[in-house]
Amino acid sequence: MNYCKEAQYDEQGLYMHSLMKDAGWDEKGLQGFLVKNFRKSHWNLINESERRRVISMLRKYAAKNRAAQQAAKGKKLRKNIMGLWTANGFTYSDMHDAMKIWGYGESLRALTLKELYEVFDYVRLFCSAKKETK
Repeated sequence: MNYCKEAQYDEQGLYMHSLMKDAGWDEKGLQGFLVKNFRKSHWNLINESERRRVISMLRKYAAKNRAAQQAAKGKKLRKNIMGLWTANGFTYSDMHDAMKIWGYGESLRALTLKELYEVFDYVRLFCSAKKETK
């Protein structure tokens, strides 16, 4: 496709575009923001200070969006861990005891995403070992 010169991104524009996607925005949202704040319709029409402002704002939105995605992953993983655990006949109390033994404390909510994946691996091994002994 041949886009008009104003719609093509330079190197900094490509970075801004990646931040825009990370923030969960689309082209229409960005264009609306540019028109509302700078009265310009395309990235290549705004000056350097305006570009810095757009990138700074998008960084904040992208960071919030990434944090929300991480939280959602953690919630889903905690749900999967407890689902697998209870499906194999264990109680919540058993889970807390096992976590203490494995060195992860008592709360799944207090763990990082990396630690949750590690606990999930322990739970899968523990539950598969239980099935083999039956």
